[in-house]
Amino acid sequence: MFEAINIIVPDGLLIPDLVLVDATAAEQATAAVSAHDVLLFVEIVSHPPGSPTGS
Repeated sequence: MFEAINIIVPDGLLIPDLVLVDATAAEQATAAVSAHDVLLFVEIVSHPPGSPTGS
């Protein structure tokens, strides 16, 4: 289990909030995994206060 993992994509690097990675890739990973090893990722976004969808 990682505290932080980066995803290498053609346009650069993603740092999502939650990542589900192939087990073999996770065993070999250091700080980053290739995008093709990612099974699922989640990015949590919140709207700033006072915006039409914020509180």
